[in-house]
Amino acid sequence: MTDQRVVRKSLGGQDDLLFGEGQETQTRAGGSYNIQKIRLTYPVNSLTELNALDPEQFPKATLYENSVMSEYQYNPSTEVYDQISSVKVLSSTTLTDGQTTVDAINAYGDISVTGPDVNGGSLVFTTDYTITDSDTIELAESYPAGTILQVR
Repeated sequence: MTDQRVVRKSLGGQDDLLFGEGQETQTRAGGSYNIQKIRLTYPVNSLTELNALDPEQFPKATLYENSVMSEYQYNPSTEVYDQISSVKVLSSTTLTDGQTTVDAINAYGDISVTGPDVNGGSLVFTTDYTITDSDTIELAESYPAGTILQVR
């Protein structure tokens, strides 16, 4: 008869997650396992924050500064983050926990959500949100507190 040991963990943190691209082999309970890393574009608010990131964990980042959203990707040959795109943000707001109604300066445009606890990306009109008047966005679901909703 084989002995089995069950470990339950009720708390988890960022150290329990494996961010980046590709796979990593980890040893757990004497066995080797290939673990797929979580691809994440990390949000930052300044170039200082961007340059402080560990490029192994966060090869991609998005800088939100002065109504401009800039995408960066780490370049291993130059050992710096290169800007790969930039978009002017028409309206941006940080969501509170459970918030589904957003008053925006202009609700018409590409609407996206981003944040450390959100997979991110553009929302789909009528599926993910509706517009009740020219400046009010009704989200189909709420997002974690701190999620950034943008109209570009």
